[in-house]
Amino acid sequence: MLMPAFTRHLEANLIVGKLLTGYTDLELDLCHAVAMANNDFEGVVRTIFKDRGESRRIETAKKLGRDSYKGVGLETEFRFGIIAMRYCLKIRNQYAHSQWVDRPDFGLGFVNIESLAKQPTRIDYANLTFQWIDVPLLKEQQSYFEHTQKGIAYLNYEARFRAGTIASPLFPAPQPQPKPRLHK
Repeated sequence: MLMPAFTRHLEANLIVGKLLTGYTDLELDLCHAVAMANNDFEGVVRTIFKDRGESRRIETAKKLGRDSYKGVGLETEFRFGIIAMRYCLKIRNQYAHSQWVDRPDFGLGFVNIESLAKQPTRIDYANLTFQWIDVPLLKEQQSYFEHTQKGIAYLNYEARFRAGTIASPLFPAPQPQPKPRLHK
Protein backbone atom coordinates (compact mmCIF):
# COMPACT_ATOMS: atom_id res chain seq x y z
CA MET A 1 0.00 0.00 0.00
CA LEU A 2 1.36 3.38 -0.98
CA MET A 3 1.40 6.00 1.77
CA PRO A 4 -0.06 3.91 4.62
CA ALA A 5 0.55 6.79 7.04
CA PHE A 6 -2.38 8.63 5.46
CA THR A 7 -4.91 5.83 6.02
CA ARG A 8 -6.28 7.51 9.16
CA HIS A 9 -5.64 11.04 7.88
CA LEU A 10 -7.76 11.41 4.76
CA GLU A 11 -8.28 15.18 5.05
CA ALA A 12 -4.55 15.70 5.58
CA ASN A 13 -3.88 13.43 2.60
CA LEU A 14 -6.12 15.58 0.41
CA ILE A 15 -4.49 18.85 1.48
CA VAL A 16 -0.91 17.55 1.13
CA GLY A 17 -1.83 16.30 -2.33
CA LYS A 18 -3.17 19.74 -3.24
CA LEU A 19 -0.01 21.43 -1.98
CA LEU A 20 2.25 19.06 -3.90
CA THR A 21 0.37 19.22 -7.18
CA GLY A 22 -0.92 22.77 -6.79
CA TYR A 23 2.57 24.21 -6.64
CA THR A 24 2.81 23.76 -10.41
CA ASP A 25 -0.26 25.99 -10.80
CA LEU A 26 1.56 28.69 -8.85
CA GLU A 27 4.59 28.35 -11.13
CA LEU A 28 2.41 28.66 -14.21
CA ASP A 29 0.56 31.64 -12.75
CA LEU A 30 3.87 33.39 -12.04
CA CYS A 31 5.09 32.56 -15.54
CA HIS A 32 1.88 33.96 -17.02
CA ALA A 33 2.13 37.15 -14.94
CA VAL A 34 5.71 37.73 -16.12
CA ALA A 35 4.76 36.90 -19.71
CA MET A 36 1.86 39.36 -19.70
CA ALA A 37 4.01 42.10 -18.17
CA ASN A 38 6.70 41.46 -20.81
CA ASN A 39 4.22 40.88 -23.65
CA ASP A 40 6.11 37.73 -24.65
CA PHE A 41 4.30 34.57 -23.58
CA GLU A 42 6.34 32.12 -25.66
CA GLY A 43 9.70 33.61 -24.77
CA VAL A 44 8.95 33.72 -21.05
CA VAL A 45 7.58 30.16 -20.96
CA ARG A 46 10.62 28.84 -22.82
CA THR A 47 13.05 30.75 -20.60
CA ILE A 48 11.46 29.85 -17.27
CA PHE A 49 10.74 26.19 -18.04
CA LYS A 50 13.68 25.24 -20.26
CA ASP A 51 15.64 23.78 -17.32
CA ARG A 52 14.55 21.87 -14.24
CA GLY A 53 14.59 23.34 -10.77
CA GLU A 54 11.87 25.24 -8.97
CA SER A 55 14.22 27.69 -7.23
CA ARG A 56 15.86 28.48 -10.56
CA ARG A 57 12.44 29.09 -12.13
CA ILE A 58 11.50 31.59 -9.43
CA GLU A 59 14.83 33.39 -9.83
CA THR A 60 14.41 33.49 -13.62
CA ALA A 61 10.87 34.85 -13.27
CA LYS A 62 12.19 37.49 -10.89
CA LYS A 63 14.85 38.60 -13.36
CA LEU A 64 12.45 38.61 -16.30
CA GLY A 65 9.66 40.46 -14.51
CA ARG A 66 11.45 42.96 -12.27
CA ASP A 67 11.86 45.79 -14.77
CA SER A 68 8.37 45.41 -16.22
CA TYR A 69 6.74 45.53 -12.80
CA LYS A 70 8.97 48.42 -11.76
CA GLY A 71 7.88 50.26 -14.91
CA VAL A 72 4.21 50.13 -13.87
CA GLY A 73 4.81 50.94 -10.21
CA LEU A 74 4.38 47.39 -8.89
CA GLU A 75 7.99 46.60 -7.99
CA THR A 76 7.26 46.11 -4.27
CA GLU A 77 4.22 43.93 -4.93
CA PHE A 78 6.21 41.84 -7.40
CA ARG A 79 9.02 41.40 -4.85
CA PHE A 80 6.49 40.23 -2.25
CA GLY A 81 5.04 37.81 -4.82
CA ILE A 82 8.49 36.31 -5.36
CA ILE A 83 9.02 36.01 -1.59
CA ALA A 84 5.65 34.26 -1.25
CA MET A 85 6.52 31.86 -4.10
CA ARG A 86 9.75 30.92 -2.37
CA TYR A 87 7.89 30.17 0.84
CA CYS A 88 5.30 28.07 -0.99
CA LEU A 89 8.19 26.13 -2.51
CA LYS A 90 9.62 25.60 0.97
CA ILE A 91 6.27 24.23 2.15
CA ARG A 92 5.98 22.00 -0.90
CA ASN A 93 9.53 20.67 -0.69
CA GLN A 94 9.29 19.61 2.92
CA TYR A 95 6.46 17.28 1.89
CA ALA A 96 7.68 16.28 -1.57
CA HIS A 97 10.90 14.76 -0.30
CA SER A 98 9.62 13.06 2.82
CA GLN A 99 8.87 9.75 4.44
CA TRP A 100 5.54 9.76 6.28
CA VAL A 101 4.52 8.06 9.51
CA ASP A 102 1.31 7.75 11.54
CA ARG A 103 1.86 7.39 15.28
CA PRO A 104 -1.15 7.06 17.59
CA ASP A 105 0.64 9.11 20.25
CA PHE A 106 1.62 12.00 17.93
CA GLY A 107 -0.48 11.76 14.76
CA LEU A 108 0.81 12.35 11.26
CA GLY A 109 4.47 13.15 10.81
CA PHE A 110 7.22 13.23 8.25
CA VAL A 111 10.98 13.26 7.99
CA ASN A 112 12.47 15.19 5.10
CA ILE A 113 14.90 12.86 3.36
CA GLU A 114 16.81 15.61 1.53
CA SER A 115 17.44 17.48 4.79
CA LEU A 116 18.44 14.23 6.45
CA ALA A 117 20.95 13.47 3.69
CA LYS A 118 22.53 16.92 4.03
CA GLN A 119 23.10 16.81 7.78
CA PRO A 120 26.71 16.23 8.83
CA THR A 121 25.86 13.74 11.60
CA ARG A 122 25.38 10.01 11.25
CA ILE A 123 21.96 8.95 9.97
CA ASP A 124 20.37 6.43 12.31
CA TYR A 125 17.09 5.03 10.99
CA ALA A 126 15.97 4.04 14.50
CA ASN A 127 16.30 7.62 15.75
CA LEU A 128 14.85 9.78 12.99
CA THR A 129 13.39 13.12 14.06
CA PHE A 130 9.88 13.47 12.69
CA GLN A 131 8.05 16.75 12.19
CA TRP A 132 4.39 16.61 13.16
CA ILE A 133 1.50 18.23 11.33
CA ASP A 134 -2.25 18.39 11.70
CA VAL A 135 -5.18 19.49 9.58
CA PRO A 136 -5.40 23.04 11.01
CA LEU A 137 -1.74 23.66 10.09
CA LEU A 138 -2.23 22.17 6.63
CA LYS A 139 -5.26 24.41 6.12
CA GLU A 140 -3.12 27.45 7.02
CA GLN A 141 -0.53 26.35 4.46
CA GLN A 142 -3.20 25.79 1.82
CA SER A 143 -4.61 29.24 2.58
CA TYR A 144 -1.14 30.72 2.08
CA PHE A 145 -0.87 29.01 -1.32
CA GLU A 146 -4.27 30.43 -2.27
CA HIS A 147 -3.27 33.88 -1.02
CA THR A 148 -0.08 33.70 -3.09
CA GLN A 149 -2.10 32.72 -6.15
CA LYS A 150 -4.44 35.69 -5.63
CA GLY A 151 -1.45 38.00 -5.26
CA ILE A 152 0.06 36.79 -8.51
CA ALA A 153 -3.30 37.16 -10.30
CA TYR A 154 -3.52 40.70 -8.96
CA LEU A 155 -0.04 41.48 -10.31
CA ASN A 156 -0.88 40.01 -13.69
CA TYR A 157 -4.04 42.04 -14.23
CA GLU A 158 -3.02 45.21 -12.39
CA ALA A 159 0.15 45.47 -14.52
CA ARG A 160 -1.91 45.14 -17.68
CA PHE A 161 -4.40 47.73 -16.43
CA ARG A 162 -1.61 50.18 -15.60
CA ALA A 163 0.02 49.55 -18.98
CA GLY A 164 -3.29 50.28 -20.69
CA THR A 165 -3.81 46.83 -22.25
CA ILE A 166 -7.04 46.15 -20.31
CA ALA A 167 -9.75 48.66 -19.47
CA SER A 168 -10.19 48.06 -15.75
CA PRO A 169 -8.50 46.21 -12.90
CA LEU A 170 -10.01 42.78 -12.25
CA PHE A 171 -8.74 41.99 -8.76
CA PRO A 172 -8.18 44.04 -5.64
CA ALA A 173 -4.74 43.92 -4.03
CA PRO A 174 -4.79 41.11 -1.46
CA GLN A 175 -4.22 42.00 2.17
CA PRO A 176 -0.95 40.76 3.68
CA GLN A 177 -1.10 37.28 5.18
CA PRO A 178 1.49 35.96 7.62
CA LYS A 179 3.53 32.94 6.67
CA PRO A 180 2.26 29.74 8.28
CA ARG A 181 4.55 27.50 10.29
CA LEU A 182 6.16 24.66 8.37
CA HIS A 183 5.35 22.08 11.07
CA LYS A 184 4.42 21.84 14.75
